Amino acid sequence: MAAVNGKKAEMVPQSITLTFYHVGKIVCPMTKGDSRNLDKQKKAVVEMWDTNLVICMAGKSNVRSGDFVLVSFDGIVQPAGNVLMHPKEITDHLSREDGEEVWQRYKELYEKIKPSHPLTG
Repeated sequence: MAAVNGKKAEMVPQSITLTFYHVGKIVCPMTKGDSRNLDKQKKAVVEMWDTNLVICMAGKSNVRSGDFVLVSFDGIVQPAGNVLMHPKEITDHLSREDGEEVWQRYKELYEKIKPSHPLTG
């Protein structure tokens, strides 16, 4: 290691930023009722394949309840190996056939790896 001011410089682990895409199903576009959209961005509630619910930007996509979509996530891999993921936006609107096929494959995988709840098993 190089010396800095007469001291050994230590390597500081860096975080790595990645983009992930996950399949989701639109629960509802947020365009109904008396909702006020202050930032003028279209958003939707999306059920993800792993049972999480997220609200993300819908962009120019004209999504409806039950539509299958791909959602981009910003992921940060921390030096300790943890991965923090933040949903960003809907990037793709899948056909019904493609969406159902991908959704089913992810759900089958989730059933195999599903973590058990520490209190309820």
